[in-house]
Amino acid sequence: VQLQLQPPPPPPPQQQQQLEQEIILLVAYLAINNLRSYFYI
Repeated sequence: VQLQLQPPPPPPPQQQQQLEQEIILLVAYLAINNLRSYFYI
């Protein structure tokens, strides 16, 4: 018996795009907070 390994199905593009947008917003939020604290010191 041979087992054929299949790659997992790719997630829906809409969900993937939404996740990327959330990550970008989170990174931008953290970057803005870092710049604020850096300039206010």
